[in-house]
Amino acid sequence: ELLACYDFLCQTMRHNGDTHFYTKDSFVSHLNSLEEILVARHCDGRILGFYSGAVIGHDHSPSFRSYGVYHNLFIEHVKCGLQGGDKMIDLGNAG
Repeated sequence: ELLACYDFLCQTMRHNGDTHFYTKDSFVSHLNSLEEILVARHCDGRILGFYSGAVIGHDHSPSFRSYGVYHNLFIEHVKCGLQGGDKMIDLGNAG
């Protein structure tokens, strides 16, 4: 699953014109160091994207453009924070 997240991060970075990729090892180490990662899944179980608070990656294939994976990950992150009593929600690097 972490390698799927890595692939989506690279897709997202390429889509945004960024070619300074993490190595797979450093990315996996980073995700393993976190307490929580939000993962978006298709109803068939496929991972569609992830959000870690610092980095986000999602499927850019045409078949999932209408799913709003990117926006839904942020919305879930905010909902979880508010439900947990947070007064401010850090969206990380959102732009």
